[in-house]
Amino acid sequence: MLTRSYTPPCGHEEAQAQMKNFNITKFHSLAQTFPSATKVPPLLPSTKALGLSSLLSSTASSLPATIALKQFSTLSSETSAKPAAKELEGLTIASFNVVKYKPSDEASDWSKSDSLKAVQKEILRDNPDIISLQEHAEKVVGENDFFPGYTVIRSDDNTVLLLVKDGINAERVDLPNHRRATMAKLTWDNRELLIAAVHLKAGGDSDSAEKRERQMRDLVNLAESTPFVIAGDTNMREVEGDKIEKELKFVDLWKEDGGKEENKHTMDTLLHCFHRNFPYTFRCRYDRIMAKDVEDLNLQVSTFKKFANKPITNNRHFLSDHFGLVATFELDWPHADEMEDYEYNTGT
Repeated sequence: MLTRSYTPPCGHEEAQAQMKNFNITKFHSLAQTFPSATKVPPLLPSTKALGLSSLLSSTASSLPATIALKQFSTLSSETSAKPAAKELEGLTIASFNVVKYKPSDEASDWSKSDSLKAVQKEILRDNPDIISLQEHAEKVVGENDFFPGYTVIRSDDNTVLLLVKDGINAERVDLPNHRRATMAKLTWDNRELLIAAVHLKAGGDSDSAEKRERQMRDLVNLAESTPFVIAGDTNMREVEGDKIEKELKFVDLWKEDGGKEENKHTMDTLLHCFHRNFPYTFRCRYDRIMAKDVEDLNLQVSTFKKFANKPITNNRHFLSDHFGLVATFELDWPHADEMEDYEYNTGT
């Protein structure tokens, strides 16, 4: 069971505030008390101008080791290597079915490594906080050059990845009934948000549609009432999506952005044919970004668009048989003193 807990913030931003308000005259008082501190630092410029690391080194060098350690050990340990914790108020999520980084049939001179590099470049244009990848191929990926600056959370079969930018507190959530999905719990202070990357059952028959619905219901049951975002290749047809929204109370971020026609179809063989001899043409909205249990958080979508929807080297060479999606949204979280009422009302 997922529970909420309140932890006082103690990240980089608090450290900056403490240092900004630090009164340098305290060092003069310390120098009088401890004569061995022969060098007293002058009044320093603001931490914004000097930088936190420079301030720590300059002040620490002017004091006895024991005093410097007592004053700065806590701050330096929390800020030396970690970026500021993400507050989860605004997030950008990108989703892309990368079709195992296979070059299109029109790119005979491309390797899978070439495609991987182009996929990374395309995704990172929008500097997403969260990335959902489907049809990932592990053998293509180098050891150190796969989305540096992100933590990778993998599905059980390693074909679906959830990448979380450094600075966001994320914990993997086990999904025992899903081989091609992965989930993380993001936390900051009193806030919890579940993010799932999914690749649901493919197929246009009724059995496949029922399987997709069971997969979605299972994820909802696991999430309970925690705010929840799904991004990925859902393989859902329009009638399925409408049913999921109505019965499971999901919010479709494409619709929240006005349902713009230019951002609708994420698999569109009328615009391109990734596979040269594909037997028929169609337009589908298989890929989606959806949210649940966000009614009290006033979800606002500021950006929703497709990417990788233009040719790379010629008018038929695309990066995938899917287009990617990227969405930026804001959430209005309750303040700490409002959390008791919020948790009571949501049953958490």
